[in-house]
Amino acid sequence: MNYYEHHLGDYDGATAHLSWLEDCAYRRLICLYYRTEAAIPADLKQACRLVRAVSKPERDAVEQVLTEFFELRADGWHNTRCDQDIGTYQDTAPDREAKRENAKERQRRSRDRRRELFEALRALDVVPAWDAPTRLLESLLSQHKGQPVTPVKPPVTPPVTPPVTPPVTPPVTRDDTATQTPPPRHHTPEEIQGRPREHATPPPRPPDVSAQTWADWLSLRRTKKAPVTETVLDGARSEASKAGLELDAFLRVWCTRGSQGLQAEWLRPAERGRTASEPAEPAWRREQRERNEAFLGPAAAKRSQPATATATAEVIDVAARRLG
Repeated sequence: MNYYEHHLGDYDGATAHLSWLEDCAYRRLICLYYRTEAAIPADLKQACRLVRAVSKPERDAVEQVLTEFFELRADGWHNTRCDQDIGTYQDTAPDREAKRENAKERQRRSRDRRRELFEALRALDVVPAWDAPTRLLESLLSQHKGQPVTPVKPPVTPPVTPPVTPPVTPPVTRDDTATQTPPPRHHTPEEIQGRPREHATPPPRPPDVSAQTWADWLSLRRTKKAPVTETVLDGARSEASKAGLELDAFLRVWCTRGSQGLQAEWLRPAERGRTASEPAEPAWRREQRERNEAFLGPAAAKRSQPATATATAEVIDVAARRLG
């Protein structure tokens, strides 16, 4: 027997009290029983060898299982459930053999039928695929069997005709030129490269920027191939305000650096117009100055700036004198 039905519930209910070694011995004894379709040998030493029980605890487990689940007879140890399954299997052996022979016969007839169909179709110059189903082969044969075989005719070569002379196009007169489309002119890469690039018109010069500074800054932007728009100018004015510089001074620093862009935090103390030891304007003072400019005008911002003059402290030396 190559397989047997193993009912988990029945097995667990009958073997729940077994130890790990006893359960392993029982499973191996059952597999040996079904595989050989015969009883377990009565000799305990031979039975242990067949189920690979080597140590003394393993041999004791085999002996315990044989005594509990098997019955010793003249030809060996028998198990009632195994004997029933093997008897049922052996009773149905003739039927299985007959079914096996019938399957072989059906396969033989199918191969013979397919061989006949392929030979008949090849005789009709029809070559189907090797794995075509039998029904498709029968359908192809029924379609081509009633049609007469037509001989293959060689292709007919057409006669050589003389070359056709193209019609002569009359010259175009002055009246016909109105409906004509001029031929397209494709520009070469050299022409495209030499064509001057069109730039947007820059905004007018702000009144607080000198003409020389404005011209230098426009030239720098053209060199960097960067546009000059109102948005760029507003950004420059905002960065100049953050740096505490006028727009004209900020653009002069920009031109001196020669960069495409400039931000207030990039400026060094010398570029801001003060020495390195002079502290920068705190953020809270800059915010206060901007609020004053927004509400009170530029004059208020000048008043809010710290005084640069150093007040001289006057000290009066007075001798102490006790009164009374």
